Amino acid sequence: MPLRLPDAELVEIDPIELSTTNKVREAWDQLKSYGGLSTELEQDLKLARFQGLFGTKCGALPWTIKLQELLFLGLSRNLAPCELRLLGTKVVPEKTVPSKVRIEIRSLERLDSFCYRSPLRPKVIIQGQSLELAYNLKDDDHFTRRLEERTVYDPSGVYGKDQVFGFLYYYDYFDLITLPSSQPAIRLWNWCDPKIPLSEFWSEVLPDSAVDGPDLAGRCFYRSLDSDGTAFYLVGYCPVNEARIEKGQAVLNTLLLPGMGNTPEAYEFTKGMSTAERARFDKQVESLTIRNLTDTKDFSLLRDLNRHVPQVQMIRERVFRYGDR
Repeated sequence: MPLRLPDAELVEIDPIELSTTNKVREAWDQLKSYGGLSTELEQDLKLARFQGLFGTKCGALPWTIKLQELLFLGLSRNLAPCELRLLGTKVVPEKTVPSKVRIEIRSLERLDSFCYRSPLRPKVIIQGQSLELAYNLKDDDHFTRRLEERTVYDPSGVYGKDQVFGFLYYYDYFDLITLPSSQPAIRLWNWCDPKIPLSEFWSEVLPDSAVDGPDLAGRCFYRSLDSDGTAFYLVGYCPVNEARIEKGQAVLNTLLLPGMGNTPEAYEFTKGMSTAERARFDKQVESLTIRNLTDTKDFSLLRDLNRHVPQVQMIRERVFRYGDR
C-alpha cells in the first residue's frame, strides 16, 4: 500500500526554475512508495490525512522532521549536488487544513556565470564603495565544501545541508580585514553552540561574563551578561576578487581556514619556521574541521592560534538575518 502522505502545497519563497519545482514535486510524490516506516507509523501518517500532523500520536514536530529527511533523500536522487546546494526546502504542517502541508522552497540567486548571492542581497563597503556580496560556486562548489568543513559535522545529511544553505542565505556580518598579501578579505563567523564538544574550547577563551542559554526559538548561545553580544567562532577568511570590485561586486572565491597560507594566523604563527616545520603546520591546519575537532577533542592547535589571533569573539551586531524571509 502506498503511504498516505499529506497533500503538499509548494510555496516558492524565491523565484525558482519550473524544472526545479517539478523535481521537488516529484521527490514528494515518490515518497508514497517509501517502505521504511513501521506499520504503526504508517497508520499514524494515515491518521494525519484526517486530523493533521498536530493530531497524530507521534506529533507534528517529529513528523515534520521525518518528512523533511525523506524529502531530502528524494531530492538527492532528483538533483545534482551542485543544484541541491542552491536550494533550501522546509516542510511546514498546516493547522487549518489537516490533510495538507506546505513545502517552502528557497533558493540562492544567480548573479552571473558561477556567482550566486542571497536573495536578501547583502552588501559590504570596500574602498568606499557599497558592493553586492556574492559567492563563486564554480569549482565543484569548492567554497561550499570548505564552509561545510567549518560549520557542520555531517554535510551529507539534510540538517548539515540546511545549515550550510542557511549560512549562505541569511549571513549578514561581513567583517572586512586586509590579508598579509594586502588583499581585502571578509572574515566569516558562526555562532558558538554550547551543546557540542567544541564548547570545551570556547568556554576556555570566552570572557567570564559569557553564559550559555536558549533563545526564544530554543537555540543555545553564549551571551554576555555585560551586553557585549553573543559568542561567535571564526569560520575562516574569504579573499575578495579585486577584479570584480569595479563592477560593484564583492565576490568571494574561496574560504581559507585559520592558519592556511595568507591568513593572519599563518603570518604570526609561522615566523622563523623551517620548511619542514611549515609543512607539518600546514598539514595540522587541514585538520581544523568540525568533524575532526569533534572526534579527536584535540583543541591544542586552536589554543595556539588563539594566542596570536582570537578565534572567538563577542559580537553585538546581527550576524544572521533569520526571519527576514
